[in-house]
Amino acid sequence: YRHIVYEIAKGLIFHGFNKVVFVSHHGSNIKVVDDVLRRIRYETDCFICWYKTPTEREYSILKDIIEGPPEETPGWHAGEIETSTVMAFNETLVDMEEAVKDKTHAPAWMGPKFSKKDGSATV
Repeated sequence: YRHIVYEIAKGLIFHGFNKVVFVSHHGSNIKVVDDVLRRIRYETDCFICWYKTPTEREYSILKDIIEGPPEETPGWHAGEIETSTVMAFNETLVDMEEAVKDKTHAPAWMGPKFSKKDGSATV
């Protein structure tokens, strides 16, 4: 993953971009690529940063606008927040036939103790 982030940024910079912003819904990814982003900055002098969208630990910011039921696990992959974000940028990337009204949840094999009802990134 780190190599992919590095190569994408270097490719964009090579082709003339001088500002690169990585966007992620997953805060734990920041720890993985922090040194990569710093390396790119030092090697290229490009403005480079990471933007983490307000999900998971910042769930309280969004709780009044999402439509999911209270028992839904907020901030999960392909849930209401991620899907809405993608649609805001380019709605053709979302296959609305696959966007069924349902609630996000942990896989059944994980058992009932695996829950994120408060939207936190930890269980």
